[in-house]
Amino acid sequence: MVTAAQARACARRIIQENKSLLLRVYAAYFGITVGMMAISSAFSASPGFSMLWSIGVTFLTIPLVLGLLHVNNMIYYRRPCSVGNLFDFFRNYAVSIKVVGASYIFMLGTMVVLIPILVIAFIPFIGVIAAGWYSIESAVGPGLVLYVLFIILLVALLEMLIASIEMSVYYIALRNRSILFGDLLLKSLRIGFRYLWKYFVLQLTFFGWSLLASLPLGIAAGIATVMLIGGSWISATMLLLAGAFLTLAAATVLNVYIYAASTVFFNTAIDEYEGQTPPPPVSPSGPFSEGDAVSEEEFFVREEPEEESAPSAEETVEHMEAETLPAGETRSVVVLSGGIRELSAARMITQVTRLDITEAMAFLSQTPKTLCDGVTDEEARRIAKLLTDAGAKVEIR
Repeated sequence: MVTAAQARACARRIIQENKSLLLRVYAAYFGITVGMMAISSAFSASPGFSMLWSIGVTFLTIPLVLGLLHVNNMIYYRRPCSVGNLFDFFRNYAVSIKVVGASYIFMLGTMVVLIPILVIAFIPFIGVIAAGWYSIESAVGPGLVLYVLFIILLVALLEMLIASIEMSVYYIALRNRSILFGDLLLKSLRIGFRYLWKYFVLQLTFFGWSLLASLPLGIAAGIATVMLIGGSWISATMLLLAGAFLTLAAATVLNVYIYAASTVFFNTAIDEYEGQTPPPPVSPSGPFSEGDAVSEEEFFVREEPEEESAPSAEETVEHMEAETLPAGETRSVVVLSGGIRELSAARMITQVTRLDITEAMAFLSQTPKTLCDGVTDEEARRIAKLLTDAGAKVEIR
């Protein structure tokens, strides 16, 4: 299971290789989202339509979010994709319906759990007032402050738990689109609870970036307030619009980063939970272009025909062991490529060398390259076995 730092390092690599495609996908996603918000505000005066739209918008938003994560997944597993894949789950709506149902169930569960917590949270304040205090301010002390902080932390953890479960739903549905609805709920609950704390830590690492992203609007609002007092309302409005645009742009870039890291996190979490590796992708490594677009595909549940099957890790090492080595000579271990599970190969490189995960990912981007030189035959075979088991392609020279 990757750490928060490893997930972010892999996310930066993904963004660096595919930034043009990702920005176009997110621009389309946010453009559609803003359009739906505009429709909601245009008909806000009609309560009946507004209520129906608020329900119906879920059936539009969730397929769109699934498509967004689908694109991230295809990039992570090095499958060619395009902006058009953002709409794959409007065509495969059976999967979207499962996720919509799970979202409503978890939303109801959140309300059932959260409302009693909030009611209990106000009991001390009610007791303070009933005891004769005429203002809450006069009753505030260290104990009450700690109590309020505890309630805030409890609510934050609950919200993060729901987020962890819901994100698990999305990625489980993407990986196994034929999964039964009950199995989807049960599996997402187990994964959400199991990896709650690690996901919470991952999200905390983006807190500082979120504050920085909101700075342009905050600074613009402060200056615009001063300008409004002076009567310059046109300049103040223009400044606010500029601040809002910069904040939106920063938030878009940050969301690209967060979703890429979440894709790494949840795919490795599900891999660890299932104790297995998904079928390999068939596309070459590297960034993708619009011309590489493919139709909707079940790339976790279908088998891809191969013209020539690659040797397994065991076969590779057996071939290595069959070679004889003259006495006194040493070997070199050359990594030909990171293979289909580049992150797993990078983690294994960190274990057999002194490189950290970022350096290991950079090493794999420069393959073929010598990893170890001047080692004994036995040590070379041991390292090769570890790396081939992790999915890398290795050669002993």
